[in-house]
Amino acid sequence: MIANAGQTSPQPLHEASLEDWQRVVDTNLTGNFALGQAAANYMAKLGGGVILFVGSWAQTVPQRNLGAYGPSKAGMKMLALCLAKELAHRNVRINVISPGIIDTGMAARQMGMQTERRERAIKVTLCGRLGMAEEIADACLFLCSSRAGFIHGADLLIDGGASLGI
Repeated sequence: MIANAGQTSPQPLHEASLEDWQRVVDTNLTGNFALGQAAANYMAKLGGGVILFVGSWAQTVPQRNLGAYGPSKAGMKMLALCLAKELAHRNVRINVISPGIIDTGMAARQMGMQTERRERAIKVTLCGRLGMAEEIADACLFLCSSRAGFIHGADLLIDGGASLGI
């Protein structure tokens, strides 16, 4: 099971309304809790499985103007790690991938409206480009495969080195 739901509220955190905060936390943390719990219980009964949560580099590298996004993804990472510790003995592997700036979805929409933001993002990425969706999919495939059978409770940062360049 791959928990990939995510939402942001692009604004300074100190200006976010409680409603904006709650909407993001409900999706990124509470929604992933409900999904992860259901999948974990089902897989434990089956005798094993793999759960992969999609975090973000923003869960460990603070970003401006993302509101509750970073804090909610940080909470989701801890949720995944707690589940991993609780369920490893039931043969349920739980890991996190943490993409950086990927040229698709939310980031593409935000940067499509702001050319200077796109140029800044490329500049901080050590490999000089944005990530591609296929690169994230490949990491998911690996972590869900038997080749990753000894990987439990990991957080795979996939950001092209951007977190090193900030």
